[in-house]
Amino acid sequence: MADAFQVLAEPRRREVLRLVAERERTAGEIAERFDVTRQAVSQHLRILLEAGLVHERREGARRWYSARPEGLEDVRAYLETM
Repeated sequence: MADAFQVLAEPRRREVLRLVAERERTAGEIAERFDVTRQAVSQHLRILLEAGLVHERREGARRWYSARPEGLEDVRAYLETM
């Protein structure tokens, strides 16, 4: 599992996480919000998935993504020590 701090160091990944925290979205919806290829957005989503920060739900050919608040527990715990 990737370190959440390393994953969140990338601005686009933070923005993807913010989008899926608002509501569940498809990969296509997420990609429309960025000035990069869908493949690049898919890569960011894969990294967020591996870090446990997002959840993927498949519905037919579509993949829906939502935030996993529990994935940020380590980050919260670290910040609370400050």
